[in-house]
Amino acid sequence: MPFIEPDLAVSMILRSTAFFGLQLDEARFPLPYRFREMSGPQRAAAEALRGEGWLDFDGDGVALSAKASHDLRFFDRETYLEIIPVATKQLVRVVSFTSHGNTKDVTLEWRWAPNEIGSLLPGEFLPDARKVHTAESSVGWDGRDWLA
Repeated sequence: MPFIEPDLAVSMILRSTAFFGLQLDEARFPLPYRFREMSGPQRAAAEALRGEGWLDFDGDGVALSAKASHDLRFFDRETYLEIIPVATKQLVRVVSFTSHGNTKDVTLEWRWAPNEIGSLLPGEFLPDARKVHTAESSVGWDGRDWLA
């Protein structure tokens, strides 16, 4: 089994689908399609998203712009639009890196940081960027390669 640098193991974990999906529900923004169903802050968010070309207005509501229709973060949920994620995970620090045979266990701390869409939203729709989260994960040697 070859040696793996701790930085490489952490990088693999940060890019893994398991880490991506971790607490993703905290980084979602639901927006009703109809203006009459939006709160004031949701309407302000819709205006900001329109200003950056993410949404179009059509009569009594919003519609995806050409720019957003090709972006995998925008989901049609029949009565509302869901944008997920509106923030990304930012590594704060690696807490521990330990070896157990063919496995390297990593504990790290991370926090949310608004992405380019989230930076347009009022703060009440974003996960708390001050809160530090802890995640534990592993990389393992499968006989040919290291896998997260």
